[in-house]
Amino acid sequence: MDTLKWRLKGIPGSEAVILQDRLLVGLLKASPWSSSAYGEMRGRMLRFDRKSFGSATILIRSIEGDAERGRIRLGLSGSRAEILLDGSKYSWKKVGWLNSGSVLEDEEGEVLRITGDRFLGRSGSLQFEYSDPAVFLVGLYLEVQAKKWKAYR
Repeated sequence: MDTLKWRLKGIPGSEAVILQDRLLVGLLKASPWSSSAYGEMRGRMLRFDRKSFGSATILIRSIEGDAERGRIRLGLSGSRAEILLDGSKYSWKKVGWLNSGSVLEDEEGEVLRITGDRFLGRSGSLQFEYSDPAVFLVGLYLEVQAKKWKAYR
């Protein structure tokens, strides 16, 4: 199983970087006041926009915003989500002691495991067998948003 590192920077939920051996390989920038964000990893660029205010649906779009790549449907608690990305279905859920991490699964099993330090949750690892960079961005987006939702409750 391969591992990448992630780290939050700035005010909660505003920027996350993905590192491989201290080399920047991905970036997720989010608005600290809304669910909007954009990210890039290894040439794959995505944008995340809530469908409408108060909606449980988040649209996954090309960086230009013209083509819809998928959707995220949030569960009521914010600790689960169903994802449709480029025609593939995934599920995401918080796991671990004090919900310190999360897992992204497809029909065959675990695709990505995100762990965070238990104290502040501002850094952690992404463990995977194989994943499309877009899957990393979706998983990290949900992890960062979950931390933000928890902080504002």
